[in-house]
Amino acid sequence: MKTLELISFDLCPFVQRSRITLLKKQVDHKVTNIDLKNKPQWFLNISPLGKVPCLKVGDDILFESSVINEYLDETTGGEFLPKDPLKKAQIRAWIEFTSTLTSSWYSMTMSKTKEDYDERKEIFQGQLNRLEKNITGDTTFDDSGFTLADTCILPIIQRTKLLDDHYKTSFLSDKPKLKNIGLEHLEKPYVLESVPSDFSQRMVAFLFDAEVYLSR
Repeated sequence: MKTLELISFDLCPFVQRSRITLLKKQVDHKVTNIDLKNKPQWFLNISPLGKVPCLKVGDDILFESSVINEYLDETTGGEFLPKDPLKKAQIRAWIEFTSTLTSSWYSMTMSKTKEDYDERKEIFQGQLNRLEKNITGDTTFDDSGFTLADTCILPIIQRTKLLDDHYKTSFLSDKPKLKNIGLEHLEKPYVLESVPSDFSQRMVAFLFDAEVYLSR
């Protein structure tokens, strides 16, 4: 297999999806973190959208976390997507849904006023409820076992749990399925090592520095 280098910002949930995939599959790889506020030219030269993650596969470049994850799965056994075409398409659709959910989480947390926060909170809660209702596994999104959908859901659970723990929100209080997925996976090495060891402190500091409504 060609050498793999993941171009990363270490607090990015989309990067974390690929990190979880690499770590859970125990795929040898290198991680290079960049400063998103001061993107190096070499990164802009290889990233068509100017976003992380990018994956260098030898001299070739892949971008978009969902594409990167499918490549990683296909080249390392293929067990994180169902073989059945319909089931696989359904998992892919929910992966797209989690991208919208991730954006909603960010939009909500970055709200500067109570009015904006309440409006975006309602959107996020509605999407989180929809995700909860469609979980069919006991400790995974799908009853077939761990899939690439879980690599996308775990960063959301981790960040939402942080809000519940630090800011006394209650997003997961009535989400037993999501809580079970979190209880099963959040303390496993493939999740713990997918973010910095001081992840929670840095996220809280990031929100405080951004002067968002939640930090007041």
